[in-house]
Amino acid sequence: MSASTEIENYPGELPMLRGLVRVIRAIAEHGDMDELRRVLAEHEIDEQAAYAARGEKATVPAATATPHVFIEDARLRALHDAMTAKRGEWRSSDALRAVRDSGVRGVSRGYASRLLRALVEKGLATAHGPQDGRFYTLSTKGGTAT
Repeated sequence: MSASTEIENYPGELPMLRGLVRVIRAIAEHGDMDELRRVLAEHEIDEQAAYAARGEKATVPAATATPHVFIEDARLRALHDAMTAKRGEWRSSDALRAVRDSGVRGVSRGYASRLLRALVEKGLATAHGPQDGRFYTLSTKGGTAT
């Protein structure tokens, strides 16, 4: 067994990660967040396939799988991006409008409320006020998004 296979979780992990770092550096120079999301999603798929090929659980803990800025769910990501762009108090009606404005269809006000609660559960947002007057703000600490 070579030294690289002893520290790799699956064969070829280190070359894959080195390639990913090169691509991320290139993307960082141009500031294209959509491309970064696409590349990270592709890496996640490739990594899951590598784990599956070894017969192991295909997922790794979210905190180690991707940086906290990456949110796989398109609706949740759209809401987080909107909240990041326009800081302040967010209610379910604001969340509904932001997600719909991003081009996502089929979202109700109740679902928008669930998205806000999901951001809270991931540590990306904070809930404030009583149940009948609740609003949300982005957390100042990083969370664990996937």
